[in-house]
Amino acid sequence: MAMKSVLVVLGVLLFPPSGVPAQPAMSAEPPDVPADVEEWMRTAWGMEPQVLGVTDTHFLSSLSASERQGAFLFKQRCNTCHYSTMSTTRGAGAGFVDAASYGPPLSRTNVEGEDRERAVRRLVSEGSATMPAFRYALRPEQIDSIIGYLKRVETLRPPVVDRLVELSSPSVADPVSFGETAGHATNFVLSETPDAPPANSHDIIRDDAGVVWFDMSNIGALGRINPRTGESAIIRPPEGARVGPWIGGDGRGGIWAAGATNDAKAMRYDTRTRDWTLFENPVPNASNYGMTGDGAGNGWWSTAIPRDGLMKADLETGQATFVPLPAAVNDRSDLFTAEELAVFADRLTFYGYGRPGAVAIRKPGADPRSTTFWGCSWYGGGLLKLDSRSDLEEMYPFPPEHEDGNCYETSVDEDGMVWLPFTHGDSIAKFDPGTEEWTRYSLPTIGTKTHGLQAVTVNGRTQIGMGYLGAGKVAKLEFRTREELQRLKAETRP
Repeated sequence: MAMKSVLVVLGVLLFPPSGVPAQPAMSAEPPDVPADVEEWMRTAWGMEPQVLGVTDTHFLSSLSASERQGAFLFKQRCNTCHYSTMSTTRGAGAGFVDAASYGPPLSRTNVEGEDRERAVRRLVSEGSATMPAFRYALRPEQIDSIIGYLKRVETLRPPVVDRLVELSSPSVADPVSFGETAGHATNFVLSETPDAPPANSHDIIRDDAGVVWFDMSNIGALGRINPRTGESAIIRPPEGARVGPWIGGDGRGGIWAAGATNDAKAMRYDTRTRDWTLFENPVPNASNYGMTGDGAGNGWWSTAIPRDGLMKADLETGQATFVPLPAAVNDRSDLFTAEELAVFADRLTFYGYGRPGAVAIRKPGADPRSTTFWGCSWYGGGLLKLDSRSDLEEMYPFPPEHEDGNCYETSVDEDGMVWLPFTHGDSIAKFDPGTEEWTRYSLPTIGTKTHGLQAVTVNGRTQIGMGYLGAGKVAKLEFRTREELQRLKAETRP
């Protein structure tokens, strides 16, 4: 079924050769702030005051230096599980942000009075069965600054309507050549009919022909957009199967999708024949995470529960198998007490934290030109290499400065280089399989919490695009083409 219009929130970004996506217009002008506070927002908070908006700018500029540090530390350490004023700014005024979280939303009421403040300070330091002990990561004065910040947080949902942007979608999407845009962003609305509610989307990829694919997981379908023609379509799997939130492409024109529920089938859509192939999950009721395809047309996805490993769907045999993982590179069991280890005795994860020894591949990536599979260990401190034909495995330790860091996704460029983000290290890295050497690239913002990235080639130029989950930005790293490098070499030779 063709879509009449195509997703306000998706905002398809395919890394144009020059320029950056245009910033949306704000409904109010940001106020003037002192120069030192403005600079602090850019460096420590990682956002321009104009992007933060009126309410957030006023709030941050009113904080003392210690309270600002507390706001920054809260953003780094606590936002994952607890909401506060600064973690619910986007869309809170319109009710777009769900108040539910792992832990309770925090404000000044949680730290009012000596008894409550003492209890919060102890909980932050010592942790609990559902919360890590931050005495290993925060100094006492840093905990003081977090509590000082919370004393300034009045409510969970501040009036942030000034940050909301009025977005309207055209009745017909204008064709856009993404490779030629500069400073232009096009929004689409995903919907089966003009009057239907927008569909949800979690994953997005681009195939070799430049066609954009994405999941429409709340209706169990694939979405497809050709940016050059504006043509779009909803593609449904066979009856009884539903596309979930994970998709990936392979080297034989296939689009892979994990099932919408834990024990559902994985599935492959052949873009050439328009046929679907379904695969039974080899471990009933196992968790599914991520999806990718390799150069042989096989599908891969990760599982963490009940066993730490991978699932492989073999295109030739039509069967899926469980692939166990090698031992974690970084086993930090010596840092845990017996009581803390007991928390993980019967589970791989606990509120987002892995047990010592866990590997837990998150979003894997495979080279569509070969049979090599790559996966980042979210907990185990290493990069997994696996040959999909021989199933031979090898684990490469992360660089020493990131041995304790989380890594979420891998992406392989046209030269076979493997790219990955260090989510809590404000950097991305390139791994060269030929030399087994790492090259690290520091990001120009701190507190990025970068999860996903994608490596693409545009007009011969390698580009790495990534989103800053913790700083509200997208970023692009690009390199000179071979021709440009050869020209530079010729110019510098005596």
